[in-house]
Formats: sequence, structure tokens, C-alpha cells
Amino acid sequence: MAKKGAGKGVVYQQVISDVFLSRYKAGVNRLEFTRDDLFNSIQKLGFELKGEEKIVAKNLGDIVYTFRFRKDFPPEILRTAPKNKMWIITGKGDARYEFRLITTPSLDADPDWFVTKIHDATPEIVRRFALNDEQAVLARIRYNRLVDLFCKCVAHSLQNHLRTKVEGIGQIEIDELYVGVNRHGEHFVIPVQVKREGDRLGVSQLLQDLEYCRRKHPEMQARALGAQMLRYQDGERTFDRIVLFEFQCEDTGDDVSIRKIQERHFALLPFTAIAEDDFEQARKRGAHDLPET
Repeated sequence: MAKKGAGKGVVYQQVISDVFLSRYKAGVNRLEFTRDDLFNSIQKLGFELKGEEKIVAKNLGDIVYTFRFRKDFPPEILRTAPKNKMWIITGKGDARYEFRLITTPSLDADPDWFVTKIHDATPEIVRRFALNDEQAVLARIRYNRLVDLFCKCVAHSLQNHLRTKVEGIGQIEIDELYVGVNRHGEHFVIPVQVKREGDRLGVSQLLQDLEYCRRKHPEMQARALGAQMLRYQDGERTFDRIVLFEFQCEDTGDDVSIRKIQERHFALLPFTAIAEDDFEQARKRGAHDLPET
């Protein structure tokens, strides 16, 4: 997909803006569109789209994926959102999508949150050869049993990068799916969305992860987690800090409310970076926690 003098990012912005603005009217909060609408906008704007049918479909899908999960919308779309509102793209079925106006949630980590120091249980060989991507963050979470610590249950990884289809939404991918049980016998299905440092958690992904869990595992309580990789500074040494969040999502039809109900910061450290004073501070904090009933 190209036009003389235009890069892919410019093409994507112009196409998604054209699709949106051709449907937008002041006061509306939901706008449906299809893959064919993307194709028509590409032709209208004079861009070239070549290749086999599957390649064309993939390129068209990448436009939606980019603004659904990776990038902000162009200014032409952003300026139409009222204060404290934002546009997202949700799936509506095979090759069908919807722009949706929702209340802007707070998905960022609190920089002043207390950091819990834990001994890094990641095998040395894994840390040595791990790539700097989402899979590496998922591995760190898995080896250090952070989902167990965070959710106060025994959790097991069922599958990572689960690709499946949800009726009425279309194709989805869950970064990692856990199942867990607590000491009361409550069972949980726990989708985890993970982002590297500098990336942001996605609203659309939270919603589709929860919808999959509610439909596929209605007998279990669905708990939507987000994970963000940050850094922990200890003097001149820098270590990994993984922030875990739990979100509550409510779709009223006219709006979507996403509320952060829990946040914890875990610093993954060698034993030399954890002192007896840290043990004492942890005991004091633990004494303030009410026991489960």
C-alpha cells in the first residue's frame, strides 16, 4: 500500500480519518464500518493496494489493528471527542468494526506506588537469552508466579498468545490466559494483557479478553489483568519492575466504564538487593492487612 512520497504511517492515518469522518456527525457515539469501507477509502485517496487477496486483506486489517492496539488516532479524529471521552475501535464480527466513544479510563501506573521486593526466580539462562518483547515479560511473570501473588490464588498458565474467534467480535488474541483457584474453592479465568516499557495498555483488548472469558468460561469468575514493564533503580543498579493491575469493566450500551480496582508493583531482585530491613517493613505492612474470612 503506497503512494509516491507517503509512508505507511501517513497512509494509515489518512485512510482511518477518511473512514471516520465520512460517517461522523456531532452527537453520535458509535460508528460502524467494514473492511470494504477501508478499501474504498484507499482507492478514493489514490493509494495503491496490490497483491493476492489474502495479502490485501492482511494489509487492510493492519490499518484497524494499528489504531485499535498500537497508535493514537490522528488529530482529525481526536478533536471530535468531548472532554474526558475517547474513541476506540471494537470488533463487530468478521471484517466488521465500530468506532465507539467511551469515558477515558486511567490505565497508567502510579509512579509513587509502593514497590514490593521479591527474589527473582527467573532462570539465569532464560534471562540471558530472553528477547526484549512481550513474550519476555510474560516469562518473567510466569517464573515469578506474580499472578498468584497478585490475585491471592494458585494460578496456572493455560495458553499464551491465544488466537480465537468470538461471535459478534471477530478474531481476537489474548496475550496469556490463566486459570486459578483460591483456598475457598473459587475458580477464576484470568486474561493477562502485557505491555513493554513505553507502550500503553489497550482498552479494546481489555474488553475483548473479558468477553471471551465470560462466554467461554461462564462458570468461572473472569478477572482482567494488565501488566506493564517498568524499571526499578537501586543505587547505580537497574532492575526490572513489573506492575500488575486488575480492571473492572462495565458496558452500559451508551458508554463503557473501566475502573482500576487493584495495582501492585513488583521489583525482581537478586538476594543481595533485599536486606533484613526489607523483611521488617514487609511484616509491618502485612500486619495491616485484614485476614480473609
